[in-house]
Amino acid sequence: MTDANTASRSLATLGPNGWEILPVNPENNHAVLFGDSHEGRHYYGTTITAAVLSGNTVRVTSTGHAVIPDNYAAVFGLGAEFDGLQKCSARINGNNYEYVLKRPPSSAPSVAANATSVAQTRYMDRGWLQYANALQGLPFNLRWCLGRSGARTEHLLTHVHRDLAGLNPRLVVASFGQNDAIAGIADDVWQLNMRRLVEAILLYTDELWLTDVPPINAASGNYSVAARDTCLRMNDFIEHVANSAREIRMVPLHNWLVSPTSATGDYITDYTDDDQHISGKAAQKLGVLLAAESTMWPSASRKRSDSILAAKATDATSKQIFPFPLLQGAGGAVGGGAAGTVPTGLTATKTGAGATLTMTAPARADGFGNNCHFVFVSSANNDACDITITTASALASLVTAGDRIQFGCYLSCATLVAISRIDFVMELFVGGVTYTISAANNSGAGTQTWEDDFTDLPLISPEFVIPSAVHGAVTAIQLRLKILATGVGGANGDYSQPWIKILPPAP
Repeated sequence: MTDANTASRSLATLGPNGWEILPVNPENNHAVLFGDSHEGRHYYGTTITAAVLSGNTVRVTSTGHAVIPDNYAAVFGLGAEFDGLQKCSARINGNNYEYVLKRPPSSAPSVAANATSVAQTRYMDRGWLQYANALQGLPFNLRWCLGRSGARTEHLLTHVHRDLAGLNPRLVVASFGQNDAIAGIADDVWQLNMRRLVEAILLYTDELWLTDVPPINAASGNYSVAARDTCLRMNDFIEHVANSAREIRMVPLHNWLVSPTSATGDYITDYTDDDQHISGKAAQKLGVLLAAESTMWPSASRKRSDSILAAKATDATSKQIFPFPLLQGAGGAVGGGAAGTVPTGLTATKTGAGATLTMTAPARADGFGNNCHFVFVSSANNDACDITITTASALASLVTAGDRIQFGCYLSCATLVAISRIDFVMELFVGGVTYTISAANNSGAGTQTWEDDFTDLPLISPEFVIPSAVHGAVTAIQLRLKILATGVGGANGDYSQPWIKILPPAP
């Protein structure tokens, strides 16, 4: 019970005999992102340009969709019977995929102007929540992204129950309001809608983090003085709502993003890449600020490789399949002109004629094996440091269709200069197709760079499922850390304790 009259959904459920205590579920640390595009941009999304219905099967056209068979995409803008989390039943090609409806729809899909497909297996560089979560030691598992581009509060009200029912997250992080301000929705309407949204969300979660409304630059086509002023009134209202309930915390995005001396209320320079949404650089800064709000975070996760025995190569019953979890030995390889010593099982490659990459394998001070230490010096745009598994094909035999997988590592970086991308991804080779799952990935927008040092940042991927055999055989599983430069600069750092785990079946 949370008070004399209220029961937490993680502790009890309303059954035929009243409130019934649920079994303890210590694994329920799932977080769901809900709301408008300020949440949606945490994950990789693409525009839907067409949708065709054949029986109960919907074929979606969305260029570069990145959706993996037997895994989920969040579909928005096709109509109530077609929207929401949908499991991909078939990948037709890189621009088309299909999913099957549970029941025949009453009409065909209708593609809205802001229809989007959001792959649930790729975190992106604008993911300020995931960056903060990593800095705090991964207390939450960011499970689903349900942010709808262009959605006003009235639109979200029609979807909130369908989107959140059955997910049972410990935390929902929500953003909404900016599109109402742009559309000129009356104050009494958006205030009522916001209250109703908050009440609805709290039916499905124990805790809500509600962001205030970020700025809109005067250069944006969506800017107006009226919209700007409405956003400021919204932020006062959201603060009031957050202060009125113990289950709600406010995340002050506007306060952290706005240039305080801007006459039009613009973003801090380089904190937006389109005059309305936050940039990758801003996400890094927001993550640091949010992580510092220590009272908002539960205990850190212990997902890490902590023993040389925690590997299937040593113990056939182990669910951790990366063969060298503590990066022992010095039998790795170098390529592309890289030099030095690489831990066993890894290959370090340098790209760029004028770049240098020097590798060493020093012991970690905490006793957890070795670091894969790199000193990367870049001289031109697209120079890269690339660290991969030497025998990616060997991992294919360690998984079976339907396995639920997650991977991660620890990463430290210092003296970052002109580094535009830090990608930590898995490339899953199935039936001749390469699918990419990302724990850290750049969106490709703009030329902004990483600037801040970090130490032992735990990176973790979304959960995903190995596709069934009908989609082809798994031929390789590649884990890749790639650091890309925009010019003269570089970075040095340590890559350590990588892991790939087969998780228990989804509850």
